[in-house]
Amino acid sequence: MPTLASTLSRFLAIVGLGFLLATGHQFVRTAWLGHPSIVLTRAAPTPDNTPLPAPVGTDPTPVQPDPVEMPDQPASPLDAPVKDGSITLREAYELFEQGVFFLDARHEEDFNAGHIEGAFWMPAARVTTEEGRTDLSIIEPGGTVVIYCTGGDCDASENTALRIERMGFNFDIRILGKGYTDWVDAGLPTGVAP
Repeated sequence: MPTLASTLSRFLAIVGLGFLLATGHQFVRTAWLGHPSIVLTRAAPTPDNTPLPAPVGTDPTPVQPDPVEMPDQPASPLDAPVKDGSITLREAYELFEQGVFFLDARHEEDFNAGHIEGAFWMPAARVTTEEGRTDLSIIEPGGTVVIYCTGGDCDASENTALRIERMGFNFDIRILGKGYTDWVDAGLPTGVAP
């Protein structure tokens, strides 16, 4: 069991070592880095609340931080950026409100589980079938059509658009840059297959 004297000597050794390290740090900082440590002190308030003069050798002008640049963020998920040549959720919803036809290029089971309200199921392979051509013939030539899929890296909507053009249909085709899940997450109208 340590005695009081040995405990006291250990304590003094730690304090002394701390003092030596702090002094050495100050010396290195001043000698090698060329400036002393910065010491912040709190000034006592003046009786009449007048500002205190700036310390000698300092610039009294307050330092203004540089403004932080925030990355461009859309104001709403409806305005989230999309790849070139496609439309945002907001643009698609505006077209939806105008009664434009929507074509779902996803798998049939995905379509049956849920789709944009009033959309037709039209994957690229269905465009060349009799049923597909019949559904597409409902749309007026030159009419606007929005085609969507799951979004992201999905290119099913673009494949459907190419197939429709190759079949000779003359539509104003718009590709939704986001997918069905984004439409649902935005709280926009959906339906399910009967």
